[in-house]
Amino acid sequence: MKKLTVVTLTALVVFFALPARAGQMDWTMRLTLNHVATADADPAAKRKVGVMDISGPAEIEGRNAQAKVLVLYDYANGTGPWQVYMTLTLTDGSLTTYGSGLTVADENGLNSRFEGPLMVVAGTGRYANARGSGTMSGQRAAKVGDDVQIDYEISLKVTE
Repeated sequence: MKKLTVVTLTALVVFFALPARAGQMDWTMRLTLNHVATADADPAAKRKVGVMDISGPAEIEGRNAQAKVLVLYDYANGTGPWQVYMTLTLTDGSLTTYGSGLTVADENGLNSRFEGPLMVVAGTGRYANARGSGTMSGQRAAKVGDDVQIDYEISLKVTE
């Protein structure tokens, strides 16, 4: 298992709950790349398709949580589309988001940037009625599967 870099997520979150609050939440996650499964879709074009299983502890405004992330990608020399599912589990429920977007790497397949929209797709407990959307963007300064920095911004509505 490969330990990924600390990922600091700053989420602009709007809550409509009891009591109502709005503002910025700071999330910190230390994620481990548990498994990568890849297939050479077109070796001549350096095209790979793959799935990454990532998990680890998270802290959301001082509260402990667990993050589980699945990333699906289809990259030619480090560039191409991706999809991500992320579930954050806290003591009072869980929240699952889905995102998709595009990664663009330099000519060597390194130093890539990615960006795409996110949406809340499910929740349990306190987050059972959560709705929201936002963006996910970041950069990777090495090959696919190496350390990555992610910025995650989502507007979230939670009604209890």
